[in-house]
Amino acid sequence: MECMTTTAPSQAGWSELLGPRYRSTSAVLAGGVGLHAVNIFLTTSLLPTAIGELGHESMYAWSATVFMVASVISSMTVSRLLAHRGPLGAYLFALAPFFAGTMICAIGPSMEVLLVGRAVQGIGGGLLAGASYAVLREALPERLWARATNSASGDSRSSRWRLSPPSSPLSRPVHCRAPSVCAAANPSPPRR
Repeated sequence: MECMTTTAPSQAGWSELLGPRYRSTSAVLAGGVGLHAVNIFLTTSLLPTAIGELGHESMYAWSATVFMVASVISSMTVSRLLAHRGPLGAYLFALAPFFAGTMICAIGPSMEVLLVGRAVQGIGGGLLAGASYAVLREALPERLWARATNSASGDSRSSRWRLSPPSSPLSRPVHCRAPSVCAAANPSPPRR
């Protein structure tokens, strides 16, 4: 009689992904996507105040639109960027337009300049997020790919972007200087 032994495939756990061996890699991969996602969230939260100072309420939606269009277009170039510069070079290259766009937005005297800054930010953001997902397969063993993708993911199924502590600045109301924009961005719940 022949005895068969089967071994269950080892399930990669969070402790391995976030353990000493892969902790830095995981942080960099999640950071690229996180920087992109947090930027969208913060800009949406702070834009009503900026419009109050800069004017041009009619351009409110363009801030997110310009950023996202630039992100999508630049993310299509990630494979070429990785081929020419490698993972580290691609990340550093992507950080440059992201931070340059941030500076343009910060010092921009008008809504038009802010939109240019958002486009430049979007280029860097798309490269960072795209590089994070593209490098994942190179940087980690196959058994960790699913966990790492989930860790880096900022989609609606991930609690990472939905949770903020009650004491967080993200949970406090933002002072709005453009009432019509704030009303559109934060509609009151229907009264019963």
